[in-house]
Order: sequence, then structure tokens, then C-alpha cells
Amino acid sequence: MRKKLNLSLIFFFTLIMITSCSKKFYTGRYSTNFPSYGMFSQSIELKEDSTFIKNFRGDMMNDNSVGTWSIKQDTLILVFDTIKNPKSRYKGTEIFKIKNKKLIPPDNDWIITNLKSKNIWDTLSNKQKRELKKTINLTPKDFKGTMRKQYYILRDK
Repeated sequence: MRKKLNLSLIFFFTLIMITSCSKKFYTGRYSTNFPSYGMFSQSIELKEDSTFIKNFRGDMMNDNSVGTWSIKQDTLILVFDTIKNPKSRYKGTEIFKIKNKKLIPPDNDWIITNLKSKNIWDTLSNKQKRELKKTINLTPKDFKGTMRKQYYILRDK
């Protein structure tokens, strides 16, 4: 009887630890490491119910886009809900790599590898491939006018 009780307690506490740590670790408000062009900043608030709010503000603008989020391995996937918010600035899906409480936009190699694994890369023309590589490499300017890599960092838990 005592052995059954110990096993059930271990199972119960293990179950609590798994469910409580899975998404709470990633929840919180992430904001960009610097304002683009000295005035535009963004933030992503990941909520425990797997919903998020992405805020874009600056130069007399302030709008929110909403959706759901999920995590696969070290990748955060944001899916924007344009039914709830039809005038949303962001549409479709956005992907970030998760590293040390940072959300980092994927680089060229990561995106191209993903496209190749899904057999999409070979269907693109050379012109489409060049255009895609150009847009992936774009990085915003900081307040001094220099190009820097932008990412989101956890600010509030």
C-alpha cells in the first residue's frame, strides 16, 4: 500500500512539474533591443493560454495584432488571427529562434534550409530566389543610422 502511495505521489508531482514548466517558461513581454530608425519599436506578449499580442508603435502609430503561439524545439511560431483583427498589420505566420530569453528572427541559411526540406526552394525562379535573399538580409537602422541585427528580449515576466 505504501509503495503504491509513493509511486502515485511521484507520478503526480512529475505531472505537475511538466505541465507547469512547459509554457510558463516562455511567457512574458518581449521587446526589441533598439527602436528601428530611432522611433519604431515592437513588442510581443506571450500569454499562458497560448495567445499573443504583437504591438507596433512609433511616429504617432500604435497598433496591436493578435494570434496564437506554439513552440517546436527551439522555434517560436506565431500565427496571426486576421478574423479577430482584420486590419492587422501582420498576417500569416512569423517564426523566431529561441535563445537565452531572446527571440531571434531566422537568418538566410535557416530559412533556405527549411524551404529546401519542404521542396519549395527548387520551385522558385532565380529571380525569386535573389529577391527572397535580399528581403531576408534586411536589418533595421538604429538611432545612429547604422544597420544592426534586431531581436526581441524578455523584459517582463
